[in-house]
Amino acid sequence: MCAVLSEGEDGGDVPMVRERDGRGSPAGRGIERDPTQPVVQVHNIHWHSSGVLSVSTHPSGRVATSGSDGYIRIWKMHPDGKGGVYAEFRAAFEHHKGVVNVVRFSPNGRYLATASDGGDVFLWRLEADATADEDNKEVWRSRRHLRGNTSDVYALGWSPDSTHLASGAVDASIRIWRLSKR
Repeated sequence: MCAVLSEGEDGGDVPMVRERDGRGSPAGRGIERDPTQPVVQVHNIHWHSSGVLSVSTHPSGRVATSGSDGYIRIWKMHPDGKGGVYAEFRAAFEHHKGVVNVVRFSPNGRYLATASDGGDVFLWRLEADATADEDNKEVWRSRRHLRGNTSDVYALGWSPDSTHLASGAVDASIRIWRLSKR
């Protein structure tokens, strides 16, 4: 079985359970799912050793996750041929000194911004020509280390043209970073 979501009568999401035969019912209610309602399949990815704190999606099908284990992990979603998708592990990397609180792909898709306790913000870029190792299928390199936050960063936001990045910290500060082309 896998968990799915379906839109409820009030327009809200209702957790659903899909049986192997394709039937479903709201989780814990024992009521059969209305087959006319849209269904979104939910996947459980268990690879962080502790809590997942942030998720960011990319139009290419990549998904970035971060957690209290200090790692950033990259996944790629693929169609499974049955109307669903599956997640393929692509890379894991660390550069922060501790918990990675937030990950965000840039709107132009070229960068991944990450932020952590202690105020560190890093910009990462996929190195298409780099040789991956046996554990990782992709190589992501830190392109910039943005220093200046004096406390834990919990929020990141990109400008629509990917030229500016905002970071929000627990000391109530917001920094706007102008990113030159490099």
